Amino acid sequence: MHVGMALTLAVVLVLSAASVTSWLDFLYACSYAKLAVTLVKYVPQARMNYRRKSTMGWSIGNVLLDFAGGLLSLMQMFILAYNNGREKGSGKKTAIEIANDRFLDDWSSIFGDPTKFGLGLFSVLFDVFFMLQHYVFYRYKLLAFPNIKKIFFLKKQTCLQKLRPSRGAPEQPWSGRGGRRTRL
Repeated sequence: MHVGMALTLAVVLVLSAASVTSWLDFLYACSYAKLAVTLVKYVPQARMNYRRKSTMGWSIGNVLLDFAGGLLSLMQMFILAYNNGREKGSGKKTAIEIANDRFLDDWSSIFGDPTKFGLGLFSVLFDVFFMLQHYVFYRYKLLAFPNIKKIFFLKKQTCLQKLRPSRGAPEQPWSGRGGRRTRL
């Protein structure tokens, strides 16, 4: 897929440089490539979370920020459609007729840029799925390991001790029980 996308972009770049197509067509091709990459980047993480039945090891904070960005992008398109539709009503009409004429009268603000709409929509959908995985489906995995940082610290310490044993002592990893350094 990546090779095909790169070849497509290269062909459109050459055609744009040779003035066969416009540079805007090249930018549209780049935007569709970005949409494809966005779709491809979410699927492996969702699949890995499903296989492991856990979301441990990745930050939910980035997902929440991505969700906010996608939601705000979609809201911007709907607000632009509403505001552009407001200017088209004229003459004496009832309030209901004006509201019907004005509400989302300019659909080109929403579907005129399919890449922006697609990026916002797919970001929101995948982020909702990731939030469900993290907070609903696999929450019990997080509760099973409340001291996960301590476990990683002990593993790191054990690995370091195996790499650099102390002089004159047999190669034994340190245990971190009780906050004291004792030999196992």
